[in-house]
Amino acid sequence: MKKKKLKKKKIFFLLFLTVILLAIFAFYLFLKLGRFKSLKKNSGDTLPKLETNEVIWKEYKNEKFRYSLLVPQHLLKKEVKNEEGYLSFVRFEENELTRAKRVAVGVSRGRREDEVDKVKEQMNESGLASLIKEVKINVSGHEAKRLDYQAIDSKNRDPRAIVIFDNGIYTYSISTHPEQAEKIIESFKVW
Repeated sequence: MKKKKLKKKKIFFLLFLTVILLAIFAFYLFLKLGRFKSLKKNSGDTLPKLETNEVIWKEYKNEKFRYSLLVPQHLLKKEVKNEEGYLSFVRFEENELTRAKRVAVGVSRGRREDEVDKVKEQMNESGLASLIKEVKINVSGHEAKRLDYQAIDSKNRDPRAIVIFDNGIYTYSISTHPEQAEKIIESFKVW
């Protein structure tokens, strides 16, 4: 008789403990999921909403076209090949995860001067931005041209800094917001 009572107490205790653990787990999930917003972009994945204004940088390396650079960590990468004269065109696009601005890198075999002329012509024809500054700079030991554009409709469009240079093998075109251009240009390496 005592064994039956002891066995019933053990079963009751285990059930009670299981209910408590399940309640704690459910509360944890509620708190964890309650702080995140869904992001349904391209893949439909759900990603955490960052609660900071600080941009976290990560290295992106492209072995095939022999370059690396720092980009904001939570931008979404999209790459196309052999389009519009580029052997490779990689876009790191804005999303709800970060306040960082988009970055794009195009790689071609053309001459730097031809690429500069092409970009100027495209920007002029688009009618979306006007060239406000053109300067020579240095990127990874190579002479480059930086073109700064101001959006004509600045309410709906960001300004752009476009940097173009070549290393004797490839011509690289880097496009981003002027506020983050310096960090990206300083980090850009070719080999």
